Amino acid sequence: MPEANPARYNIGAASRLTGVSREKIRIWERRYGAVTPARDEANLRKYSQQDIERLIRIRRLVATSLLFT
Repeated sequence: MPEANPARYNIGAASRLTGVSREKIRIWERRYGAVTPARDEANLRKYSQQDIERLIRIRRLVATSLLFT
């Protein structure tokens, strides 16, 4: 059975898709647990579509000063 929400985006793609820098994505992961990406065989982050959507929502909230920076 295929995974419902497969992790498929690397951090560069996640950054481009969300408009959030790679560094900020890592900070949000570490400090706030904003997303918890899967890891591939090389231990590189792999973001799901759900992760991407969550990062976009957070970016929008930050832009309106309603959430952490």
